[in-house]
Amino acid sequence: MSKYPMLEEMGIKAIDEISHFKVEHGKHADVLKICFSRPDDSKRSSSKKFTFVRNHSALNLQYDLQHHMKGAEKRCDRLERAIAELTELTGGESQVIDQPTKIVEDLNQMEIVMRAKIAEMRSLVETLKNA
Repeated sequence: MSKYPMLEEMGIKAIDEISHFKVEHGKHADVLKICFSRPDDSKRSSSKKFTFVRNHSALNLQYDLQHHMKGAEKRCDRLERAIAELTELTGGESQVIDQPTKIVEDLNQMEIVMRAKIAEMRSLVETLKNA
């Protein structure tokens, strides 16, 4: 029997290559991103994402409203087991990201990419004008 049965059930075979993981909380689901330490010339992906949809039955929603619980605090059992195994494996190197933070990070990255692309296109226009 494997030491990490949940990770194997999720299809993770290169357990020794896991470097860290992130959990992103969405409105109705949590996303677990597992990152691997691989050589730059590797053909294998450097990460894998798994989505865990939260169960929001009418009873759960009623309980949540009565007890003022946040949906992001209620994760599915499979995700909890995966996080426990990953924490043990990586020594606790994880990062939990809420959705607003994730959106801001994505916007910042998009700004960097767009500025570089605009500069490249302006340079190309100048080169074509001078040709």
